[in-house]
Amino acid sequence: EDDAELLALAASEGLRIGSVVQAVPKIEGALALVRDQGERSGVVGLEMSKLAKDVSGEDADLSGSLDLLSSALLRSGRRTKRLAVELSAAAAPFVSQYKLCRYERMAFEDRRAALSRRTAARSRADGRAQKLVMHQSNMSSLGRPGYVERMEMEASLSDESAVAALREADVVGM
Repeated sequence: EDDAELLALAASEGLRIGSVVQAVPKIEGALALVRDQGERSGVVGLEMSKLAKDVSGEDADLSGSLDLLSSALLRSGRRTKRLAVELSAAAAPFVSQYKLCRYERMAFEDRRAALSRRTAARSRADGRAQKLVMHQSNMSSLGRPGYVERMEMEASLSDESAVAALREADVVGM
């Protein structure tokens, strides 16, 4: 990359993209665990409530304790599920950035490919120009002007191709 501004942007964005790509799946996994914990607490609370009702005829003290535990588990389950929803809402911007990272990486790869094509086209054009200079005097003195004209045409086309690749690389960089 010959544009220092784009090079600095690519470096800083590379770090940001790497961080987002590593962190967001872990955050999503933790959110799933919190949500699952809330659901399980609610289910266990319901089962404890059923157990408290079943035991209430035989042991009132145990039934009261089980009822207290079941209501606490139900409350905990509701609160944990609500927390999971709030955390998911808070993580939404990070998830959207995670989805955009794929396209940003593709854009940087497109820029890399355009620069590679530009370099290759410029090398071909320079090689043809050198070949033309080397053979120009030899072929004209040998009486083969058609060969020289063909080489001039090839060099001109290669140079046009290199200029087109340069323009493409500039457009991809914008």
